[in-house]
Amino acid sequence: LMLSKVIRAAPALMPPYAPRILQVLVKKLGDVTVPAVTGTLLSTLGDLSVVCGPSMKDTPRLLPLVIEILMDQSSWVKRVHALRALGNIVVSTGNVITPYTSYPQLLPFLLKALMVDQKVDWESQREVMALLGIIGAIDPYRHKQVQLQFDEDSDQKSHDQKSRPFGLKGGAIPFLRLTPHMEEYYPTVVLNCLLGILNDDALAEHHQFALAGFLPIFRALGIPKCLYYLPHVLPRFLKLVDTDSQQMREFTLGQISGLLSYVKQHAIDFLQDLFQLVQHFGNYADEGTAIYNLTLVEEMRVAFHEDFPQFLPWLVPWLVKLVKENYSDSRKLTVKVFHCFEVLGELCGDYLNFVIPCLVGTIADSQASE
Repeated sequence: LMLSKVIRAAPALMPPYAPRILQVLVKKLGDVTVPAVTGTLLSTLGDLSVVCGPSMKDTPRLLPLVIEILMDQSSWVKRVHALRALGNIVVSTGNVITPYTSYPQLLPFLLKALMVDQKVDWESQREVMALLGIIGAIDPYRHKQVQLQFDEDSDQKSHDQKSRPFGLKGGAIPFLRLTPHMEEYYPTVVLNCLLGILNDDALAEHHQFALAGFLPIFRALGIPKCLYYLPHVLPRFLKLVDTDSQQMREFTLGQISGLLSYVKQHAIDFLQDLFQLVQHFGNYADEGTAIYNLTLVEEMRVAFHEDFPQFLPWLVPWLVKLVKENYSDSRKLTVKVFHCFEVLGELCGDYLNFVIPCLVGTIADSQASE
């Protein structure tokens, strides 16, 4: 109590001591069970948050601890002080809306508290309304998705899988308690079944057929609906492509290129992973893998127009090397390389000292062979 008065009386003197005080208060808050003491600690914590400001974000244990006390039904004293402390923390840190997304159970609890406390405790109800105004309004659709995800995680923790359709066990896409009348239901079921097949090595003979099913579904869903599934699908493709089977490797590379040609810049989060894939298969000697690898490079150039030039210092010498080391009679790989140069277009302007000698040398070799 004395510390709280000192903080309010001399806020300018607190910043050097605030981190240590905050550390002690959080530790004590987790240990104390007496409602009156907990309320005093929360009150002091709220006063300190006004002094600390944004630095309160650096205490990861603080927010979940306050919310846990807030939801404790054993004492209205602790609840009122927790409501005030949480409001002060949100105001001081500017961390609005985030409490709803990080703790999906918070908003339903506050709304329920408004109805329950209406005839019981006006002070508690007033603090709830103040806190709702401080945290702000969350988009209803976004909150629905967060709440569904929370419910799904709770179901997984309790191992309640009986209500799910057959085939979802091996999938990676959250089911979000979807019901058959919802638009996302059937795509989620089908894509999870396909991912389940890809995750099962015993079904390796069916992997190629499963891979072929993703792109038509993405096209049927359209953008932006299909983008929700992209982070679950593309990483699996990237893992599956590294196989000893040349046929499977080439087919998977083709599917990755097809997927990228559809979603384009929306796959920007996977840019580095895709380029590492190109580098990895750049060391493969077989012509088929190289041609599919070049197709992927072309799709990356189209999809990531502004972010692609960073890879040219490695890419252009590699392309020239492919031409020089291609001794096949068909020269399919050489033709593919020059088509790749054409797709790169003006990006090759700074690398003409590599490209022109390669082109002239190829023409001279073809004339000599004739």
